[in-house]
Amino acid sequence: MQLTAKMVEHVLSEDADPWRIGNHVLYDLCSRYPTHKDAAEIVAKIWLIGRAYAASVERGRGKVAGTKLSNGQFYTETVSDALRKSQLDHKLDALASFDELNEANAGSILDAHAYLVRVFKELTPLKKPLNKRSLASKYLHFHRPKLFFIYDSRAASSIQRLQIPCHVIQAPQEVDESYARFVSAALDLREQVFSEFGQRLNPRQIDRLLLAIHEDIYDALRVGSAA
Repeated sequence: MQLTAKMVEHVLSEDADPWRIGNHVLYDLCSRYPTHKDAAEIVAKIWLIGRAYAASVERGRGKVAGTKLSNGQFYTETVSDALRKSQLDHKLDALASFDELNEANAGSILDAHAYLVRVFKELTPLKKPLNKRSLASKYLHFHRPKLFFIYDSRAASSIQRLQIPCHVIQAPQEVDESYARFVSAALDLREQVFSEFGQRLNPRQIDRLLLAIHEDIYDALRVGSAA
């Protein structure tokens, strides 16, 4: 699939995004409660982001936290306790001065994502730990919207359809490799759009582009690429 100006125009149009109000609610939630010290704030953020983005933290949790814990107790006791004890606030604070993800800071951003993936893994059974890279990317995106690209199987599939090459970035050894490859390709996609159409897309706009490609809503826009 080839990018066209009409596709980029669609991405830039706020009116074309039916999810914008719901997303603004989540951005506002994380802006108002940015830290991980209060259980109620943690539960609200992890619950609403996970459920809204089909990446709930309790999915596949098994019996790691005890056979008698309900899903509600898993949130209020296990998840909130893990995030309160974590170094996530320190990781997020270290990124506060960055305006966007780029080659220079990609390592720090990938490190924060890999760290949260490890925190989530510890909530699932040791014999069958689940990889929550998608939830980690979405949760971090709402805390640092300019820095974290949203990852899931739909976005990964769409970026492959565009045949975007992977940007070369320096990253720590313990990053999540699938997310790192996706970020590399997303950086190249951002640069391609800027080079061809003069628009610098942010992570939310890139997510909208990839979701629209996945849902094939650009069929009617493929004819008549831009001038």
